[in-house]
Amino acid sequence: MTSPAVSILLRTPDDVTTREALDRLRALDGRQVLTLDPVPGTPPAGFDVANLHEQLRTRSEGEGASELPDPGSHEDDVTDGYTWRRRSGVGSASEAWDYLRPDGSRYLRTPPDGVEGDVFSCGSDGRPVRSWSGLGGLWRWWVDGALPATGRVVLLTDDTVVGTEMGRLHDPRVVLVHRLHGAPLSDPAGWWLDVDPDVQLLLDRVGELDALVVDDGDELTALRRRIGDLSQLELLDSWPDVVERAVGRKRRRRVVTEQEWTLEQVQTGEDGVSWSGTLDIRSPFAADLDTLVVTAQAWSPDHGAVVDLPQQVHRTAGRFRFEGRADAATLRSLLLHAERVRVRVGYTWEQLGSVVELTTEPIPLRRRRWF
Repeated sequence: MTSPAVSILLRTPDDVTTREALDRLRALDGRQVLTLDPVPGTPPAGFDVANLHEQLRTRSEGEGASELPDPGSHEDDVTDGYTWRRRSGVGSASEAWDYLRPDGSRYLRTPPDGVEGDVFSCGSDGRPVRSWSGLGGLWRWWVDGALPATGRVVLLTDDTVVGTEMGRLHDPRVVLVHRLHGAPLSDPAGWWLDVDPDVQLLLDRVGELDALVVDDGDELTALRRRIGDLSQLELLDSWPDVVERAVGRKRRRRVVTEQEWTLEQVQTGEDGVSWSGTLDIRSPFAADLDTLVVTAQAWSPDHGAVVDLPQQVHRTAGRFRFEGRADAATLRSLLLHAERVRVRVGYTWEQLGSVVELTTEPIPLRRRRWF
């Protein structure tokens, strides 16, 4: 079988990121480096480098159909005498960033410093010729055209926002492997703590990745406690091995187009906690939900311990009804030394998972005389 091509996508490369990325590509016999930085540096020798902005600047788009609004006062960003970006209406609700060709014409308009908002690519006259509802749409459009036209492709990502947005590419040829940097969950006992919203969104959409790679065993344990023991959670051993597993996992990837948890009843008291509700799943694979498992767990904010709880689950098509009860003696025996407890329900479906909290505040065990 022919090995897939390997490409890496970098948002804002720096010296450390670029060096590590190129070492990773060499280990995988890859050659293509894709970058999104509006002011790319010197391309590294020995690789095929493509930059989003460079290609848009030189692309022949013809003329657009209508004018874009002028948000007002302008502030220019200049490098080596070249005004490459004009920020208009700075600080206002209508602020927009225009990226300019050397002749001063606009080739791209984006929202300011974020991925949400209208994006326009523009013709030689600065008028829009195509648009997207966010930067992610622009990135996916460009990446789709920049990747090899035939055969399977392993796409490596490092930036959290880029990894999330590439998950929505939904191209059956692409095997998406994301490396999670910065150890947002480095302590297994603190797996439940708040993380950066961008990281949380990536975890919420982990089913759209083929591998989520971490460097540290404690971080892997924390991720498993937070989102389930999903097979695409990977501890980095060697990049060839990680990619080989991800390629083999690709054919079984699941996608949920919509999910809805309905909590019908949650009661807590001195004798324990009980709950019931439904999970509705909509997916292209809805006819094959036999392997989806709905589980209930109790966990302690005091030391992060997680234990399974008994519950009953009944399925009708894409709806799962669940109900369960944990008495005080069960919680006391399962969560030793815990002074507080929370309960959650979640599902795992091959490489996909999701959880929902049932108790919005920790239940103080001792105050309810459960010991």
